[in-house]
Amino acid sequence: MTVLSNDNPTLIANLRQLSEANPSLANFIRLYGSAEGLGLERAEDGSPVLIVDGLSQDSRKNPLADAQKLLASALGPKAAPTGIWLFGLGSPATLSEAARVLPAVSVYEPDPRVIWAALCARDFSQEFKTRKITLYCPFDKAEGGLTPHPAPLIAHQSSKRRALAAWVGLTGLLGREPTAGVRLLIVPPFYGGSEPMGGFLLRAANKLGLTAKLHGWSDLLSRRAADLRNDPTAGAGDLMGASAREVAGAAKEFAPTLILNLAQAPLDAQGLALLRREAKGALLAFWFVEDFFRFKYVSQVAPAYDLFFHIQDRRLGDAPRLWGLSQCWYLPAAADEEVFKPSECPERFRATLSFSGAGYPNRRAILADLALNGWPKTGRPASEFKIFGSGWEGCPPSLKPHLFEGGRRISTEECARVYNGGQISLNIHSGDGTGFDRPSAFVNPRTFELACCGAAQIVDDRDLLADLFEPGELETVPEPKLLPEAIDKHLANPELGQAMGQKARRTVLSRHLYLHRLQYILERSGLSEKPPTGT
Repeated sequence: MTVLSNDNPTLIANLRQLSEANPSLANFIRLYGSAEGLGLERAEDGSPVLIVDGLSQDSRKNPLADAQKLLASALGPKAAPTGIWLFGLGSPATLSEAARVLPAVSVYEPDPRVIWAALCARDFSQEFKTRKITLYCPFDKAEGGLTPHPAPLIAHQSSKRRALAAWVGLTGLLGREPTAGVRLLIVPPFYGGSEPMGGFLLRAANKLGLTAKLHGWSDLLSRRAADLRNDPTAGAGDLMGASAREVAGAAKEFAPTLILNLAQAPLDAQGLALLRREAKGALLAFWFVEDFFRFKYVSQVAPAYDLFFHIQDRRLGDAPRLWGLSQCWYLPAAADEEVFKPSECPERFRATLSFSGAGYPNRRAILADLALNGWPKTGRPASEFKIFGSGWEGCPPSLKPHLFEGGRRISTEECARVYNGGQISLNIHSGDGTGFDRPSAFVNPRTFELACCGAAQIVDDRDLLADLFEPGELETVPEPKLLPEAIDKHLANPELGQAMGQKARRTVLSRHLYLHRLQYILERSGLSEKPPTGT
């Protein structure tokens, strides 16, 4: 049985030959390769199958046959090229077959653990010796950069799914644009939790090679403020009509392929009808990153869309069918890795226990009880527990000492500092009662953002969390009275929270970025490759 270990003789032979061609990369793999999150099994045909963070990277039946089909499909019936680019080393069988039939293979794998495991699993020493295989890893800072060459680019689907951001980066380095020609118009709300998502999606669209535009509302809102000063009786309907006309005009000028409206975007059924008339041929999509049970207006506008995405999985029940929706999918929230990442934090944003969010009724009740009866401990300064965010007017007296700068609104950039500044970060989903929100209908964006920062996160238990994160990545609490116990556990074992945060961050980077979500929207819209299939 093959063992994932630095003492593995196949690994030693591979690294010995690789060091002749690229000693810095060989040393990097030797130092930073590890079996953490990895497994190795054998398929029915005897081929090694890598397991990366719980996901099989190859067929458990016949990886060699799958590799032959992949190469035949990618290369076509014409004469074989002199070489290829292969994205990902999750399938050693694919690399072995490519090296057998082609004179040269350039492999780009972003995760040194995967390279290390693949070199444990299969002997490529002869191919390294003859320079038939060239490895690139972006974490190898001494490699001097890769040298692009005009060879076909092939991606094993499991590798692409595991490291979509790196795949997009490689296509850019090689001058390939898999989504060229797609024009995306993003329409955010005026304000609120969904508003920053517009910028996150715009950044993801640029990485995917789309021609994208984020519609801004600043001019309209400035004119609206001036109109209200002149006529305080102007109604909300005027604003909705003006919003629809402005977006329709922008769409007519930009000529998008796809229009993506976000939750709370100021477009009613009439506005959407106008938008469809002006944006001839464009698909209309809606991503509703809110709780349907709280914002029921969505049932009135959803039928006007071609595609509807939501964050509540099966909790919507028969609602989509009753609305007449046939193109409806569960699409959870995400994080922007450019904004939410581990970083140094100014002192004023630091706290032993940190909470960020608006003052919903259940949060007021839970945190007030925590402040009165559980934490901070008697004699400890109030500054150890900080509450960041707005909407806390009239909160219980026990919370007022903990409000950051009087409970002012904090920006997206400040949120990232807050997430990095808390030794322990509380995440309580909003609700209208006095306890944890039940039924747990969705997972909020903050869950992904805290994880992307590598924060030690304590979150109210949600049914959907088990599908999104692995055990040991988040500290879940089933009821509020258990919060003090969870907090004390992490204060006594800070290394536990650090390890937990690192694992959660790795999961977000591999599965829960806006890049992944936008790619899924494009796939479902028929504007990109079909969704990956297989293991």
